[in-house]
Amino acid sequence: MLDAVGDVFLCSNVTWALLTVLVSLLWWRSTRPLSDVPPGPRPMIPILGNILQLETDPRKQFAKFRRRYGDLFSLYIGNKHIIVLNGFETLKDLLVKSGDKLSNRPEARTLEIVCKYNGIVASSGKLWREQRMTSLALLRKLDFGKQSMEGKIQEESVYLLDAIGKENGNSFDPTAVLGNAASNITCNMIFAQRYDYDNDHFRLILHNISETLKVSGSFAAMNYFPFLEYVPGDFCGLGKLNAFAETFNETILNPMMKYNIDNYDPDNCNSFIALYLKEMYARQDAGEETTLDVENLKQIVNDILGAGTDTTTSTLRWLLLYMATKPEVQEKCYQELQTHVGNGRSPVLTDRDNLIYVQAVITETSRLAAVIPMGAPRRVAEDMWYKGYLLPRNSMIITNLDSVLMDEKIWGDPKVFRPERFISEDGKLIHREELIPFSMGKRKCMAETTAKIEVFLFFSHMIQRFKFTTEPGKPTPEFEPVVGATSAPKAFKICAIPR
Repeated sequence: MLDAVGDVFLCSNVTWALLTVLVSLLWWRSTRPLSDVPPGPRPMIPILGNILQLETDPRKQFAKFRRRYGDLFSLYIGNKHIIVLNGFETLKDLLVKSGDKLSNRPEARTLEIVCKYNGIVASSGKLWREQRMTSLALLRKLDFGKQSMEGKIQEESVYLLDAIGKENGNSFDPTAVLGNAASNITCNMIFAQRYDYDNDHFRLILHNISETLKVSGSFAAMNYFPFLEYVPGDFCGLGKLNAFAETFNETILNPMMKYNIDNYDPDNCNSFIALYLKEMYARQDAGEETTLDVENLKQIVNDILGAGTDTTTSTLRWLLLYMATKPEVQEKCYQELQTHVGNGRSPVLTDRDNLIYVQAVITETSRLAAVIPMGAPRRVAEDMWYKGYLLPRNSMIITNLDSVLMDEKIWGDPKVFRPERFISEDGKLIHREELIPFSMGKRKCMAETTAKIEVFLFFSHMIQRFKFTTEPGKPTPEFEPVVGATSAPKAFKICAIPR
């Protein structure tokens, strides 16, 4: 009996030993540096790869790797081979000149679960091209990003200033009111509707965006370690994310879609949803092969809501943080507004050419804050060579935008807040092609134009009406960012004193 038990244990131990050796060999084979690929740090631990060599803020570690390995370096995390692109020349060559080979998204469990590879952000190939081109065309019909959008932003500015004024000069966290204003512009465009800031549906929209971003980091871990999906206890936040999505869809999106479909009028299309439906029906009636359908429309709505709220809100938060802590810069902005606008009216878009310093402050904030420090991952469509290195098919590409925005060779003193770097000797605004906060190439943010208009108008309105100061008796707010889907300031409070 004991011999039999011993044999079982012996066989079991031998089996586990063989499995351990096999797994180790497979891991070593899959993660050892391939010949001709960009160099990089050797993976430290089986399965984990280089992940323990990365800091919480990957920008700092990437800067160190860049100094050691150059503008292209490789990482191995879980089951992924990653190539990180650094520097303006590299990004321009690969994202613009060779953009077709790097325009697809990687296969990722998160994109499959959340987006089903639909919409614009998660899709690739023919589906992505048709959805993006159609969406851009429809946004132009809405005059998205042009001066006719100005009226909606001006209207929202009134509500924003009123909300700030209700703080009566007391300290407050500006995140909520700025998020309300930015999100309402997006909702106006998508649904042809603005919401009061205390509207329950509107709060649900903002809550869904906020909570989704909170769990995005842990959720994304499944892209590199697929087994995490099956760890008990909602380890990756999958349950939370599905709950947020279900509540949002059932309460907001599905009823809104049903209303637009049931009340569709081809002669009265004043929202993105209505215009998309019109284009979809036209192609279907013509018998065209098309990817336009309701499921893709739903995902595009989610894409635009997320992108149109978080990045603009973060940029405005950085602006107010800099103004509150740099009163001399804020005063210079205010004096320029007084000279060219005065107090008798609100700033308008046509004032932009005269408000050079205000524009320079916004531009410098966009550079230094680097709200989107890393572009969304891409995938190499086919084997390609660049500067003697092989970029293997299906490798994941990460674009390090921060490496350009904070490059000493380009800016000289990149860590210094200096708006004057964007003003020429004759007092004109300098446009630098290296300023790429919205990325480059075919995957560049399609809302860039409108985002810039929003930030300019909201910011100039706020500076005209209020003087922003730090919270009395409290330490100066930190400038160390919280890096997640975006790079945002840590929570801070300021005071808005009516002028």
